[in-house]
Amino acid sequence: MEVIAYALHMDALLNARQYKRIRGRLNELYDYGLSIGYLKKYEVDVSGAKVGKLDRLHLDSSTFKAMRKAPLQVSQSLPVTVAMSTPNC
Repeated sequence: MEVIAYALHMDALLNARQYKRIRGRLNELYDYGLSIGYLKKYEVDVSGAKVGKLDRLHLDSSTFKAMRKAPLQVSQSLPVTVAMSTPNC
């Protein structure tokens, strides 16, 4: 749990030892991952071999394979600007 919390910049909550709030936010994020199809399922506070407790995330591999095959899309709302180079004279 702590590693994911640090990766998501929850440092202040970790330093204040607000583990219940961290757990609540992580569960919300895991549920969101389920709803958009990134996760098949998740398990929290599973006992691990080398770590006391861990979160186990089961990724949906078909979603990530589709992302690799999809062409890169450029947003139409952002203008594309090209800088003109000037010769060094």
